Amino acid sequence: MKLANVFEAIRKAPAEFVAAGKGTEFEERMEQLIKSEGYTKRADRPEKWGEIKEAILLKERAEPIANIYGHKQEFMVTPNGKQNYPDFLIFEDDYLFCIETKFNKGRTGKPVWNSGLPRPNGIYLLGSFPKRDVTFFLGMDVVTVQQARNLHDFFDKGLKEYQRKRNEWEGKKQKYGFGVYIRKAFDQTRKNNPKAVLDFYENPDRLKLEENVLKLLKSQ
Repeated sequence: MKLANVFEAIRKAPAEFVAAGKGTEFEERMEQLIKSEGYTKRADRPEKWGEIKEAILLKERAEPIANIYGHKQEFMVTPNGKQNYPDFLIFEDDYLFCIETKFNKGRTGKPVWNSGLPRPNGIYLLGSFPKRDVTFFLGMDVVTVQQARNLHDFFDKGLKEYQRKRNEWEGKKQKYGFGVYIRKAFDQTRKNNPKAVLDFYENPDRLKLEENVLKLLKSQ
């Protein structure tokens, strides 16, 4: 599969992809590399886009998405908008692959996740300008399907109801309209697990995670 060649090229010369120190150029170089492997960039959304969008946005899916849409060796950039997952959607012969890029200008070895918890079947490409390094992994290797379900449920179910009840009770007494607003966000810390890996570049399992991406792409 040609997509494996993209990641092998990044692995051989990671400093080239972060040399400009800008996230936009990091993404542009990824786009050019995909094109160099023979993929055609789509300028419009294909037929059955609603069905495709639903499939790629499932938050708890581990298995690859079957390409039953008749588009092969094509790709899309930010198909759901610049602020939404994924950054790249690849139409391979038999499967669809989602790639999300994260670029760090600071020295931290972890990206900012906000509400975008890693999707189990997503491929995550991390670039660090200070480290002059790039690494990548499958979402399922850092957040399992069950963990994703539990983390999303915490916000999507229990806390929404708590917010509603709290504001109904407090809002009646608060003269200036202050209430509770719970924003969905995820972060990596060692607060609960002192041994948690927070630096993906110094991760002792880094090579294993990268190999899992290549293994997946070569096996499809």
